[in-house]
Amino acid sequence: MTLQDLANISQIAQAILVIISLGFIWYQLREGVRLAKSENARSLAEQAEAFNALIIQNPDLAELWYSYGKTLEKGGEINRLRYREMLVQNLIFHEYIYYQWKNKLLDDEIYRSWSSYLEHIVKRHNLDVISSGVQNIFPGDFGRYISQIRAKP
Repeated sequence: MTLQDLANISQIAQAILVIISLGFIWYQLREGVRLAKSENARSLAEQAEAFNALIIQNPDLAELWYSYGKTLEKGGEINRLRYREMLVQNLIFHEYIYYQWKNKLLDDEIYRSWSSYLEHIVKRHNLDVISSGVQNIFPGDFGRYISQIRAKP
């Protein structure tokens, strides 16, 4: 075997190693994305849990939230403002989830359950309490998405 033959074998081996290395890099990137999405979903669940814990621990807030904004006239202006803020904050949270999903940071399977809950909120809660209008607070795609949900029978 000549020196030229060894050089050719060396170049072939290097090319094979480069391809194998690229495969490992691609695998590590894919796993990193998968782990980031998983952590992202866990973090969202944790934040939702904190909101629910706050409501559950306070009977007045629980009554206000689960009245779906239909008995606000009984509680006066303070309750209307409290309900409005809880509703807007909840929608801001869902806006964050919506844009993460649109940017492929959440899997479709995970987003479906969040989307279902958002539909529940939009259909049951009194969005009319947002006096400036949903489209003014959420002027982008998310505001249009909420309007589409509201328009569904």
